[in-house]
Amino acid sequence: MDPTTILRYQKENQQKERAQIVFTGSSLMEQFPVEDWTNGTVLNRGWSGATSDAFLSVIDTLIFDLMPKQIVLNIGSNDFNQADYQLDHLLANYQQILNQIKQKLPESQVTFLAFYPVCESKMHDLAQTQPWLTDIIPYRTNAKIAEANVAIKSLMKQYDYQTIDVNFLLSDEKGHLKREWTSDGIHLYEKAYRILWEELKKTFHP
Repeated sequence: MDPTTILRYQKENQQKERAQIVFTGSSLMEQFPVEDWTNGTVLNRGWSGATSDAFLSVIDTLIFDLMPKQIVLNIGSNDFNQADYQLDHLLANYQQILNQIKQKLPESQVTFLAFYPVCESKMHDLAQTQPWLTDIIPYRTNAKIAEANVAIKSLMKQYDYQTIDVNFLLSDEKGHLKREWTSDGIHLYEKAYRILWEELKKTFHP
């Protein structure tokens, strides 16, 4: 996680009024070019490398300083990379996030953007040239991702918040991320984000 990203966001936040829509999460959100495609009417507050623990430590910068009317969350996929990952811990962190939003921004709409699947075969193919993949292959699996998506969707309902799952646009017949959409089995090419945005903007009207 690069602390300069948070410092940049803090400076940018001082120049912003109340935001309409904020997309926030880790690298899978930070690399989403939604600001470019909306002329900045949708703000991106993704932070590469962030876990749900790290997200909570800077939640003011990523959400509350902007007082957004709509919040799109996709945080926690890096939690899967850890050998000691526990779904209960991820859910507890989501509960903290949602509790804070309910308290500080009770009128805001909140959407969980379901975690994207991974292309496990491409991760294996690239592991020799990208050693960081070797460390996470045993842990970042589509089974864990699917389990977390179901659990967080249920939690969102308890808060009267919604979940949007666009994975049908990304997945092959086995439910894995299509090879042509990803550079390393995890991160998406811009063309994939473009397809996702065409679907998402039916819900969000920047």
